Amino acid sequence: GSRRLIGDIEVVSFPVSHDAVAPSGYLITAGGCRICIAIDSGEVTPTMLEAMHHADLLILESNHDRERLIRGPYPYALKQRILGPTGHLSNDQAADAVLQTWRADSVRWLWLSHLSRTNNTPKIALQSMIRRLEKAGANLAQIHVSVSPPGMGHVWDSAQLWHEPSLWEMQH
Repeated sequence: GSRRLIGDIEVVSFPVSHDAVAPSGYLITAGGCRICIAIDSGEVTPTMLEAMHHADLLILESNHDRERLIRGPYPYALKQRILGPTGHLSNDQAADAVLQTWRADSVRWLWLSHLSRTNNTPKIALQSMIRRLEKAGANLAQIHVSVSPPGMGHVWDSAQLWHEPSLWEMQH
């Protein structure tokens, strides 16, 4: 990875595990807000988790529902590639990563991204993430989870960013 300053914007790249030439994720800091982009990775690495931990907005791959992929129309070799360590993150892998990067000091936005049109749907990805967060006892009143539409994507208003200790509080 590398660190670059572009005016007041800091861009830190980090390696991700994908079968491409020099695949990277990014942690972008501007105006006190941190955005982590982690897509096109077949597994979650410690470096990726570290960058994700610092994000106010996390844009994370949630490519496929594992069972839907296994039962789906893709040839066996392609299924193995997608499921492998240099393929794509499943909904469960994305949820595991989010659960490992809880921060008790802030509100957090999560955009599920890079969904397969064949092996996932926005509804499945969103329900899978919410179910896992609820099961872990996350305070869902202060987490904003959505699915990035293909193409133009989302618009994030960082003016909505505020810091509250209750985002990732475990409910007892």
